Amino acid sequence: MNNNRQPYYNKDIKIVQPYNKNNDDVDGFLFIEQAGITMPDPNYYIRRGDKENTRHYLYVIEYVLSGKGYIDCNSKHYEVNGGDFYFLNRYASHEYYADAENPYTKIWINISGRFINYMTALYNMSDSVIIKHVNVENIFNELFDLLSNKNITQHNLNRKMVSLLSELFYEVNNIEGNIDTKKSNFNKIRAYIDKYSDTDLTIQEIADHFFMSTSTLMRCFIENVDMSPKAYIQKKRISIAKNLLETTDTEINTISTMLHFCHSQHFSNTFKKMTGLSPIAYRNKFKDKLT
Repeated sequence: MNNNRQPYYNKDIKIVQPYNKNNDDVDGFLFIEQAGITMPDPNYYIRRGDKENTRHYLYVIEYVLSGKGYIDCNSKHYEVNGGDFYFLNRYASHEYYADAENPYTKIWINISGRFINYMTALYNMSDSVIIKHVNVENIFNELFDLLSNKNITQHNLNRKMVSLLSELFYEVNNIEGNIDTKKSNFNKIRAYIDKYSDTDLTIQEIADHFFMSTSTLMRCFIENVDMSPKAYIQKKRISIAKNLLETTDTEINTISTMLHFCHSQHFSNTFKKMTGLSPIAYRNKFKDKLT
């Protein structure tokens, strides 16, 4: 790294600061130091994470709208161009700067907190620098507009930020070519549902557990098993019901209640729709096994 070069901040930069910076916030659930839009400037240069710069507690996430720039980290040199998303890990030192002839325009967020730690662990984002060519401009624009809103309450800001950031991490890590990561993340969600499918589990609870929006959760299931999470839960519950009908003499009303159907008729209608038989008719098929 070029430690002799001094940081240079673009004078035309648009910055929003939604939080007051303090140590409690940094280690809290979600902390956003700044967000901004950097305009083309051949002299733009930032250094993070060295001993003279205490801003190493932050992750940096950026999207290059146009132009070109560079990142230096751990003796490696990276190039970023329009349409690139990049992630700079808080645990490494970085220099990043604009190309002299074609300086970039970019939108960025400096962020930290337990939520971001969880997302980086969920998607195995441990590398010092991660660059993906993926169109997430709309999500960055929504994030910037949200952080620019001076009238929003802290509660609504956090809620909407979590939803947008979870969508961002999902999109970045589920582009074509990341099949293993995509399948691994889905399997974690499916295992959670399988474990609690006999409880009063809701779609919102699943989304909250994995820090994602319900729409992102829906897309994840459609892409992997071609059904909604609600349909998947219902399928699992009917599977449990079939086992109870085959191997026990538990009353149908009791099974309905155990599996959190709103009433026994709803359970019977759903069971028949999915198996072609009513619960009574299905049990009769296995009557000999119970005697």
